[in-house]
Amino acid sequence: DCPVANAMAPQLNRIYDEAQEEGVRCYLVYPREGTTAAIMQEHAEGYGLSGIGIADTDHVLVEALDARITPEAYLLEFTGQNDWAIRYRGRVNDLYASIGNRRDEPSQHDFYEAIIALESGESVGTQQTQAIGCTIQRRH
Repeated sequence: DCPVANAMAPQLNRIYDEAQEEGVRCYLVYPREGTTAAIMQEHAEGYGLSGIGIADTDHVLVEALDARITPEAYLLEFTGQNDWAIRYRGRVNDLYASIGNRRDEPSQHDFYEAIIALESGESVGTQQTQAIGCTIQRRH
């Protein structure tokens, strides 16, 4: 339902396609209570999203990542069998400077740049940015 997240669909598709080529797995997480596979499919078709959807209706990922905004991007690096570290957290890009203040095109692509840096064996320059979007209604 978030217009900011929906406006990011073309950028998310580009990131998804390019990240897949780098061997990075990408997922679209739907944190709204009551989300079903049919709802995710309808949303993906409506916005042309090609990513894999995960319904996080019990907020397992929301809580583990302390997610508060949608869209908020996370780049996780798996460091062991059940261990991971957050290498980037924040905005997908700067399409929105603030709520209601949308640019024609983004000029900074923070999330994708973090993916490329990590995949190239470099450290991620900016590890956290402020996500602009809609508040996730937390269960607790």
